[in-house]
Amino acid sequence: MSVCQGVGRWTGFGPSAPFFFGAGMALIAAVLMGFWKPVVST
Repeated sequence: MSVCQGVGRWTGFGPSAPFFFGAGMALIAAVLMGFWKPVVST
């Protein structure tokens, strides 16, 4: 049971599942980097 195979009647993403997972992780990382960037004091 995985995003490649699906669950129940949902057939899953198939071979493109790793791409969707990577794209989602990159989007989350970009959002978090935008909110949690360090403040550099000079």
